[in-house]
Amino acid sequence: MLCSAHADMESVPIALVRGPGSYGIVSAQLTTSDLTARLGVDYFTGPQPVSVWFPDSVVSATVNISLTNDGLVHPAKQFTLHLTGTTGMTHVAAAAAALIVLTSLPTFNRLSWFRRLLKTD
Repeated sequence: MLCSAHADMESVPIALVRGPGSYGIVSAQLTTSDLTARLGVDYFTGPQPVSVWFPDSVVSATVNISLTNDGLVHPAKQFTLHLTGTTGMTHVAAAAAALIVLTSLPTFNRLSWFRRLLKTD
């Protein structure tokens, strides 16, 4: 699974879907691994592992990964998410990992744009 997010976003929502079925309580642990993005610098998850719970008859959950932005343009940065330690399930999907790509673009300077528009530079 691949997910792309812009560094100007406050967070990136990660949707988790359990299956097959919705019977019983299911839990899992979500951890990250740094590639070129760094935990605590480029993104935050809170204490790891992050526990995810699916109550009986609930089939989806969302975990938000907080992003930081230093305002500089960087090459794309990457980290991976891993879903481990599942309980209450008889089957775990093969795609229990995801690659997250953070991109940054130059910050748009509105004041400079307005000056050019009004030709006051």
